[in-house]
Amino acid sequence: MAANSQTLSMGVKAGINSSTFKGSLFQNSTKSIVGFHAGGFLNLQFSSISLQPELLVSTAGARVTKDFEQPENLKITYIAIPVMLKINPVKSRFYAEAGPQAAIKISEKRDFNSFDFSLGIGLGYQSKTGLGAGIRYLAGLSEVVNFDDNTTSNFKNRVVQFGLSYKLGKK
Repeated sequence: MAANSQTLSMGVKAGINSSTFKGSLFQNSTKSIVGFHAGGFLNLQFSSISLQPELLVSTAGARVTKDFEQPENLKITYIAIPVMLKINPVKSRFYAEAGPQAAIKISEKRDFNSFDFSLGIGLGYQSKTGLGAGIRYLAGLSEVVNFDDNTTSNFKNRVVQFGLSYKLGKK
């Protein structure tokens, strides 16, 4: 009987975010803004499945036009902790991933909520040299902003991440 082998590795990652708000208020008055993400990860590999918790600094937000006012970039910076379940088809360097992300606000200009919870899905490629590339979509499940006039915004983050990574250790 063969024993299940597991491999622990770590790495760094960084990339570009394109984010906007999704919600009922100002439906046609939000546009995407560009931001970034950067940080590190651990990867616990079990055969063709792995668990990958990450610790990232990541931005989200949107360009919002309220009534006839000038557009305003609303940008939030978070410490984000995604935990992705990654599936690698047998003998392939490509992967699919899915999992939750919890994020804590560390800076912003307005009265944004302190916590954001999202679900993410993604695809990527991990080379034998350790260099990887991926795309991830994060759909926010929690409301991110409270307006001063008690308006219900129902704004939720929507983020597309394009990133590069470098995996240390066994590749």
